[in-house]
Amino acid sequence: MNLNDFDLDDITGKLLGGTDVKKIASVIDAIWDHRDELARIAQQLPQLLGDTGGHMQAAGEGAMRASAFLAGDVRELAGAAADMLEASKRQLSGVLKALEGVGKVLNNVPLIGDLGKSVGDGLRSLGDVANSLDTVGKKIRGVGDRLGDVGSDLDSMGRSLIGGGATLAGFVGGKPRKVSVPTFAASSAKRVAKKKPTKKLAKKKATKKKATKKKAAKKKAARKKG
Repeated sequence: MNLNDFDLDDITGKLLGGTDVKKIASVIDAIWDHRDELARIAQQLPQLLGDTGGHMQAAGEGAMRASAFLAGDVRELAGAAADMLEASKRQLSGVLKALEGVGKVLNNVPLIGDLGKSVGDGLRSLGDVANSLDTVGKKIRGVGDRLGDVGSDLDSMGRSLIGGGATLAGFVGGKPRKVSVPTFAASSAKRVAKKKPTKKLAKKKATKKKATKKKAAKKKAARKKG
């Protein structure tokens, strides 16, 4: 093999393990031609990463706030609406029972049997309304539960965004933002706590009222004696 048979590019390529020297040269030329832009990007990169991390964290905080709202306020409102509808259904059931008795009595009274029949027809309509209220109440409660599940997913996504943002900020020496937003777990616990009535507090209030009444009665008795 004679070296005269190869040009400089071929020899360099052999020395570099078969690398295409022309391609390397074109890459170097492109870098050199855009050296000012690349230098500017390198200077701005820490700021860009820091800003991106901050935006990710802010988005995460927003997702967690939305999660808390869905798991707390919206779900609680849906539950309250369902409770009200169920209460209305129970009240209507009581009305139906009372009217059934009236209808039976009227049916047994001569000459006004038709009136008893009218009451019976009205009872059937009220029964349909009561059943509709029950169905709507269950659907509303189901919507609230599904919104709670969405809130849980949003909470997880928010935490991931905050973690990713903190990692990006950490690459450039930025400090992670302090996050203090209501979480899905906190909202759920708060909702459960609201549902449980404080019986002890109610008993204390009743005891205080009784004690106040007794004192007032004693004072009146003392005044009368005086």
